[in-house]
Amino acid sequence: MASKVAFITNSGGKFGLGHLSRCGSIAGQLVANGHNVQIILGKESKYTEHETSLASMVHRLDEELFTNDQDGIRLARSHLLSKLETERPDAVFLDSYEINSHLQASVNDVCNQTVVIDDLASNRITCTHLINYAPTVTETDYLGRVTDSTELHLG
Repeated sequence: MASKVAFITNSGGKFGLGHLSRCGSIAGQLVANGHNVQIILGKESKYTEHETSLASMVHRLDEELFTNDQDGIRLARSHLLSKLETERPDAVFLDSYEINSHLQASVNDVCNQTVVIDDLASNRITCTHLINYAPTVTETDYLGRVTDSTELHLG
């Protein structure tokens, strides 16, 4: 049975192309294996040529993906959460420097698995799986930053 997978990321402008490139590569493999995949971009992401090659998977929202509450905590905007609640993906990949543990927790509530792609190892992360592709990263880098149940995929 094909699973539904969503990627939440940023691209272009101040975000560069790395996030979309990573997500696009993983998404392409998932599609090749028969999964239903969409890459969600918000208004803050500038259009890029790379997006053209991913066109069938890209879904652009008319608003930015995230906002800050009155205490400065980064949250998913209601339209993004509504989309996730309606579509109920089996897994959501998060690849953005804009994402924090509060936002991750809200995504955890609407899907079976949350996968965070991280290359900083400097923030608290709430997810099912964590990917950090850096060759020098170790489990020690994530001590106290992830829950005991988070599966680490490092190097």
